Amino acid sequence: MKWKYELTDTFGDQPNYSWVRRGVIAGDKPTALRAVRREYGLTERALITRAGDVIELRWRKQNLVLFFELAEDLLQYKVSHLYAPREAVIWADSHYDALVRAARLFATDISKVDAAIYGGK
Repeated sequence: MKWKYELTDTFGDQPNYSWVRRGVIAGDKPTALRAVRREYGLTERALITRAGDVIELRWRKQNLVLFFELAEDLLQYKVSHLYAPREAVIWADSHYDALVRAARLFATDISKVDAAIYGGK
């Protein structure tokens, strides 16, 4: 299973999005959630809320919130650097999102990457 996550700061107990970390991770729910928490050093206890398919974890002392949900609407894209022999396969919501993630992955400008749908859901 694939899971989407979104980690951001809070202001007045509301998601602030002055910065945000988004990603996709594979695995069963507990394992994937532990991996995301470990990656960002979120070892303290969190307040957990479930709203439909979304799991929300809040760390009030750190002013952080993590949204975690099943990624059933993602498509697999094959991305490549236009001027270097670099390729990768990533999961994204849209073609533009795939381009943005590829540019971040290759540490380059968005105009220097290309993305094409590689597989199904």
